[in-house]
Amino acid sequence: ILRYVAGLDTPENTDAYDVNDDGNISAVDARMILRHVARVETLTLSQLVYADVNGDFKVTAVDARRILRIVAGLE
Repeated sequence: ILRYVAGLDTPENTDAYDVNDDGNISAVDARMILRHVARVETLTLSQLVYADVNGDFKVTAVDARRILRIVAGLE
């Protein structure tokens, strides 16, 4: 629901993956997710919405992996 309200419900909207909101999708976004998963860093609510790349209402290493695949041009 949050992704829909935020306008992030379409796969074409890659802004949805910009966790640090710097205007770029990069390994830094994946790093932030991994640090959150490891409980080294806490993401804000809006960052959590952006970080849930696969839309399963969880932020996991799977989301970081997807961002890295996008950055590498594999998706």
